[in-house]
Amino acid sequence: ITPSFKAGDGVTVLDIEHIGHSRLPNYLKNKTGSIVQYWGVHHFYDTQPEGIEAPPQPIYNVRFSSDALWGRMQRATQMYMSICGKAT
Repeated sequence: ITPSFKAGDGVTVLDIEHIGHSRLPNYLKNKTGSIVQYWGVHHFYDTQPEGIEAPPQPIYNVRFSSDALWGRMQRATQMYMSICGKAT
């Protein structure tokens, strides 16, 4: 898999409704952060029926500012989250 993003790229988390379990916290939906690092790919076997190969998913470390997530704060901080990206 070729990564879709590189360090420094700005990305916005899509607001996609999932059926069942999702690893994506709702407070990140529609929020914009920046790619810090590409971690490689991972197969999430719990997303597929038994015996079906899980497709590889690229994983990125993404930095979000507290202001972008929760609005203006007295003390701005950063939050880092590992997020699956679109495979290409």
